[in-house]
Amino acid sequence: MAGAFSLTSKAEFKSDAFEAIYRAAQGLHRVGTIDSSVAKSTHAGIPWQLNLCSQLCSGLHFWPFYGWSIASGKSALVEVYPALCKHAYPVNGRMPSQHNAFAVASWLSQADRSCQLVRFLQPALSPPERIVAGVEGWILGVGQSTLAAGAAHPVSSR
Repeated sequence: MAGAFSLTSKAEFKSDAFEAIYRAAQGLHRVGTIDSSVAKSTHAGIPWQLNLCSQLCSGLHFWPFYGWSIASGKSALVEVYPALCKHAYPVNGRMPSQHNAFAVASWLSQADRSCQLVRFLQPALSPPERIVAGVEGWILGVGQSTLAAGAAHPVSSR
């Protein structure tokens, strides 16, 4: 058959397809052996994002990938680093992960109620930076001088 694919030996299969798959999988396996919390979060988060999109895509805005402005009535999925706002709230006996979640939720709620959230959704970026961030993503609050209400937190650019 013209154009048909055939393997002439197991060795050929191992040296081509198996090795490519093995190398790719080995990279994923090593995620747990280095300081790679971003890689772990990415590998855990992408399937959840796909699941959310398949169920709620018409009502869900993936910021900034779907644009920098979120339409009224839509929920938004944004990336937030708890370290940007967690120090503005007392721990009150919460575990670190609980406090991170509490601080982010509290800050987002306060920023929304005080009409300040919109300024964080529109970071001061140059047009080329906006293009790159629209593809690679952006962290809500990065590049802003304050995050939490009543508390100044210098935040450096990403």
